[in-house]
Amino acid sequence: MSTVTTLPVVDARRPSTLREPQGRPEHRRGATGSGRPQPVERGAPPWVQIVPGTILLAAVGFAGKIAEQSIAVYGRAHQLTLPNIEYVLWAIVFGLIVSNTVGVPAVCRKGVDTYEFWLKVGIVLLGVRFLLGDVVKLGTVSLICVALELAVAILVMTALGRAFRLPPKLISLLSIGSSICGVSAIIAAKGAIEADDEDASYAIAAILALGAVSLFVFPVIGHAFAMSD
Repeated sequence: MSTVTTLPVVDARRPSTLREPQGRPEHRRGATGSGRPQPVERGAPPWVQIVPGTILLAAVGFAGKIAEQSIAVYGRAHQLTLPNIEYVLWAIVFGLIVSNTVGVPAVCRKGVDTYEFWLKVGIVLLGVRFLLGDVVKLGTVSLICVALELAVAILVMTALGRAFRLPPKLISLLSIGSSICGVSAIIAAKGAIEADDEDASYAIAAILALGAVSLFVFPVIGHAFAMSD
């Protein structure tokens, strides 16, 4: 005689007696394999996370200012005519040395990423120092010369960029950097025209190279035209 095994019938209308563990997923038993609830790991507030990188940016800028002043003091003490390299260029050099040797520490990266904001703040504060009356005192001839310099620099860089078939945004950055205030203008304009980091890097490298050449060419031109220091 064969034996018939009957299986229990499950009524689909009745709720299941198996329930999910209650509580937040990170506090469930066994969620981490230890059988005990684990606390949620919370990071530091955003403003705290940018503090180390902001301090690093300030330190690099301060080092650039010290380098500029130290060279000027050394030249006056020894009666030497040394090139007047502004602290902005020194800060860029120090930043390149740090990033290409020891690298930017992980704890400082979020703060370092805010460099564009601080640069724009610095440009605004720099503009606050100048009054419209001081600009007018330069005279009509000086203002016309400044306007012509800007126009010629932009036109020349645009023509050269198109001749070498450079991307339009890179041409714009080169034109702005060569005609206004170099690296600072490039970084400030980068966000305005939504240029990528690669174009900005090429433009900064080109402007720095032109600046290095100018350190040796401009003094020769100045002495040839009997200009004062």
